[in-house]
Formats: sequence, structure tokens, C-alpha cells
Amino acid sequence: MVALQFPLPEELAERHMRREQELSRAQELLQPTVDALAKAGQAVTSEARHGDTADLLCKIAKSTGASQIVVGRKGASALANRILGSMAINLMQSSPVPVTIVP
Repeated sequence: MVALQFPLPEELAERHMRREQELSRAQELLQPTVDALAKAGQAVTSEARHGDTADLLCKIAKSTGASQIVVGRKGASALANRILGSMAINLMQSSPVPVTIVP
């Protein structure tokens, strides 16, 4: 017999609330950089979303008509520093536009 457990409505509501709080906090952290770039005359927007990073960046690039994606890379170990990492590889393979990865 296999017992399946599904989240209760209260648990789902709590998860949703935490996700909204995380997105709000992320946007707060991005805003000073957005403001500084805008003040310097750069056209800039920011978005905070939950999901698979490479997939989301590809969707955003398509929907906004971006001409390039630039991302930073941070490896978790010496071995990871020698290779790009799974997100960067997935992004390079699926991106509709050129990708620049900054070490």
C-alpha cells in the first residue's frame, strides 16, 4: 500500500505567502541597482520570479525582444569553478539569443 500525502490548504497558503515575501524582498534588493543604472542613463528593468533560472531567462529574453543575456557565475567548489555549472550550460543550450557568462 502506498500512502500519498497532499498539502493542506493552509500549507499551500503559507507557501504562497512565503513565495510572495521572497519575491518582494528580492525586488527591494534589486531596486537600488536599478535606480543607480537609470540615473546613469541606462535603460534597465528588473524582475524577480520563482522557477528554473535558465528557462525563465529564455522566456524573458523572448518576451522582451532582448538581444543578449549576460549572467554572472559562481561555482560551489574548485571543480565547479572549472566548469560552467548546470544553469549556465542549460542557458547556453536553450537561449534564443547570445549568452555572455561573466566569471
